[in-house]
Amino acid sequence: MLGFPGVGGVMRDSTAGYVRIPQQPTAVQADTDTRLDQLARALGTRGFAVQRVADMDRWLAYHAAFVACVAAALYRCGTDPGRLAADRPTLTLMCAAVTEAGLGRAALRVQPARLGQHLDHGGITGGIAADQPRIVRHEAV
Repeated sequence: MLGFPGVGGVMRDSTAGYVRIPQQPTAVQADTDTRLDQLARALGTRGFAVQRVADMDRWLAYHAAFVACVAAALYRCGTDPGRLAADRPTLTLMCAAVTEAGLGRAALRVQPARLGQHLDHGGITGGIAADQPRIVRHEAV
């Protein structure tokens, strides 16, 4: 059973504090296992956006590669998302890293759909770099 949460957070003592990430619904493997259907329904009834993913292994590999590129760009900007959003050369470098990681147009055809839209309409540099400042500012809230 594979999945990936659409939240970020920390555990403090025995309490989980979390923030929902609207751009990333909770990904749950699409499978014939009824437990996964139950999990997806339970999350959905509690207000969590859920997407069913046919190839969860590929989704996780894609996500890890993409996050590594974004994290490197953030570290280059002192982990300040506002500074990254305003730094066009670093955003361009980040997009080049995403492309070099094999996440470009012809590579993995997986979610997140928003990234796929950028890849299909204008390529990685044109699409992501144009939208990334808004996304970075939003996730920093």
